[in-house]
Amino acid sequence: MRQAYALAVSEDHVVCACGDGIVRIFRQDTLEYIAMLPRPAPHGYHGLTDANVSAYLAVGHRVTSGVKFPDAIACDFLQQGRNLG
Repeated sequence: MRQAYALAVSEDHVVCACGDGIVRIFRQDTLEYIAMLPRPAPHGYHGLTDANVSAYLAVGHRVTSGVKFPDAIACDFLQQGRNLG
């Protein structure tokens, strides 16, 4: 079951920390979905994230079914002169 655990709000964006390691970014005024951040390493796969899973699989490693990601239970947001969308 997916759950939301925390919100962080800036002048332009809302960031939502959710179960299964999911952190999503939305536009603050319309709640339009902008992006999902890469998830952390799943339990038992230290250092493996959504961003580098293809490289991990390309060298012959396997990810077993039923992989569990830790929940994202808190978040904070700092926007420094960069437009996210």
